Amino acid sequence: MELRKYQRLSFDVYFSPDVPTALVLDLQGHVQAVRVQLTQRLGVEDRTIPDLYVMGSLKAFGAAGATSGLRVTIESGFFAPGGNAPGIYLLANKPIPELKKTLTHEYTHLLVEEGAGTSLLPAWFNEGTATYYENVIGLTSSNPDVARNLDLLPL
Repeated sequence: MELRKYQRLSFDVYFSPDVPTALVLDLQGHVQAVRVQLTQRLGVEDRTIPDLYVMGSLKAFGAAGATSGLRVTIESGFFAPGGNAPGIYLLANKPIPELKKTLTHEYTHLLVEEGAGTSLLPAWFNEGTATYYENVIGLTSSNPDVARNLDLLPL
């Protein structure tokens, strides 16, 4: 599969030819903003920002998942902590606000896993935390101010 590469700061973005470069730049900026907000809210800082893979078709997305050792079905994004190409994978078939929510969700998985270290966390905690922050930080939350006013304990 042919991918284009855009490099900036401490992580790379790989994207299929059918993904607009403007979208890649927008998502890359969103990663930086999410990183700052989640570091402050969770009290956990990532060791490295993972590479970002953005695919414009379901076929390319499925092939990228297979490269990471995953069988992709209905997901619009996933975080692959290991394998041949660790990183965050997105299917760019939704409006930008939804893509940003998915990116926030997957980045939260990264921070939760890094914050837990060698401890095993229940799946409900990891998924619940990611879903919570996709709505707190995401641009399309139905009522983001409610969640922003809650005081949560850092991980």
